[in-house]
Amino acid sequence: MLPKACEDRVILKSDALVLLDQTSEKQLMTKVLIIEDEEILRESILNILETNGFITIEAGDGRSGVQLAKQFVPDLILCDVRMPEFNGYEVLQKLRQDPITAKIPLLFLTAENIQNVKDQAQELGAHGYLFKPFTTAQLLQAIAQELRDCLG
Repeated sequence: MLPKACEDRVILKSDALVLLDQTSEKQLMTKVLIIEDEEILRESILNILETNGFITIEAGDGRSGVQLAKQFVPDLILCDVRMPEFNGYEVLQKLRQDPITAKIPLLFLTAENIQNVKDQAQELGAHGYLFKPFTTAQLLQAIAQELRDCLG
């Protein structure tokens, strides 16, 4: 159950069916790691992705996220920028230093729509960013686009 303030920002699965119809079965079996310290948002993202056929892995902090990425080698990582322990930039740096995780595409989740966030993300090798708050359709569209770009 989402807090009242979030209800208008989340689109139900039926509203995103057009995006899913354009997504291949290969993409729907994709393994996605969500690294997000805000539990309500993380659970919402997990629910959306699982409902739409994705395999999900979750981490509540950057340190755990890096460990899970090495253990499960996901096809895509969604990672918050501001977190305790390792922030999103530190997560990305650690992932890029390890040959096992170096090529995994990563999309940042951020509430900061400012140029230096975009610049730092790009400089470190992030594949993009999704600005909070986002809708289900925006989330699925960003993932579908990234998978088309990376998986062919």
